[in-house]
Amino acid sequence: MKPWIIFTALLIVLGSFHSLAHAAEQSLEGHWEGVIKQPGGELKVIVDFKKENDKTTGTIEIPAAAVFKWPLQVDYKSPALDFKLPIDVSFVGEVSENSIAGKVSSFGNYLDNFNLKRTAPTPLPYKEEEVRFQNGDVMLAGTLYVPLTKGPHPAVFLLQGSGDADREAEWFYADQFARRGIAALTYDKRGVGASTGNWELASFDDFAGDALAGIHYLQSRKDIKPGQVGLYGRSHGGMVAPLAAARSRDVAFVINFSGNVSPVTRQIIYDNQNKMRAAGFSEDEIAHAVSFMNEKYKVGRTGRGWTKFKAKIDELESRHTNWLADYVGAPKSLDDLQFFWQVQFSYNPSRAWQKVKCPVLGVFGEKDTSTPVKESISNMKRAFKRAGNKDYLLKVFPEADHALLYWPKDESTHWPVLAEGVLDTMMNWVTSHVTVSGTAAPKKQRARRKQKIVGAQ
Repeated sequence: MKPWIIFTALLIVLGSFHSLAHAAEQSLEGHWEGVIKQPGGELKVIVDFKKENDKTTGTIEIPAAAVFKWPLQVDYKSPALDFKLPIDVSFVGEVSENSIAGKVSSFGNYLDNFNLKRTAPTPLPYKEEEVRFQNGDVMLAGTLYVPLTKGPHPAVFLLQGSGDADREAEWFYADQFARRGIAALTYDKRGVGASTGNWELASFDDFAGDALAGIHYLQSRKDIKPGQVGLYGRSHGGMVAPLAAARSRDVAFVINFSGNVSPVTRQIIYDNQNKMRAAGFSEDEIAHAVSFMNEKYKVGRTGRGWTKFKAKIDELESRHTNWLADYVGAPKSLDDLQFFWQVQFSYNPSRAWQKVKCPVLGVFGEKDTSTPVKESISNMKRAFKRAGNKDYLLKVFPEADHALLYWPKDESTHWPVLAEGVLDTMMNWVTSHVTVSGTAAPKKQRARRKQKIVGAQ
């Protein structure tokens, strides 16, 4: 073979190796960690990319903001990369070897720089297991996070907020519990994801039954300590949890995360008043809406006055009253209204709390516009006195909202973050009431003599 032919072939081979190396350098798949650089401080960011069927997908974690494995919409044309969160936040940058750098935009405004480095992921200290459990004819599906340390483990069943929430809604907190040696079970609400049933027609009794089904499933496992299984309930879940605990002594503890402790109708009115104010409605319009809701609940409770009330609905609809459908909800019939009165509107969580004997932690945000915090705290204290329950801690986090997030007050920060001390409060309280593998048993008698109400009142 002539020398020039050999030389040309060698160049082609070397060029191929260079192209392969370059392609490898520009590959997006893998684990990336870095920061968002705000003037007021950096936020840790963790991103994982993978490719399936020629489509690149990803997830993002921002621990300080309680963001855990949120799905990303990824657009990658090497070296340009744009990945978006579900909340209209975009990371726009370029991939260069094992780094990604660019800017973060929110609603089209570029705010902060970010950078990521490719790195090996830290092995998780727990395993995940798909599970199924029954409540009557309803099959509930979930994910169980089991610590890798030697068991058996204490455990917590996590109840989500309102609406069609699935197991992912509480992933962040399930991860946090499991990292501290506490098994955690998240689930798809009935009629959501892989679970059967219908959450829209379910009563608080139904949801409490689902919670107890989760408790009893956990107790049936050899890797779980049957006497140390508790409930965590966020918002709506915080209203369900005391009903489950009142019905069964199998509930070892309860965490109420922003759950209302006043009549459901009171909470709905409080929530809608604040939403209407935030939307710019006048105080007269808000008062009119509140009057409408009070009349609706009276008709639902008594079954009387429907004809007059229906005429009012028709009048408001003819005037295209914009708060009617968007905020207060107009029932379609007396039967519908009375059904929802029975299964939802008539419930008062404070009555359930009066029967709860197990240890309780309540965490609330001072600026919560969905749950009347001061009223809820007061009602919990009265309920515990009646129950003779002295093992409780109620804490209000200043400036925090319903999700216990603290929102930026100036231009130095752009991301809401968990109020300082929320995680430590929850995790330290739970671990003081259960026995985590490798730790001493909690001093329960001493703990039960403690009762504290701290924070903004």
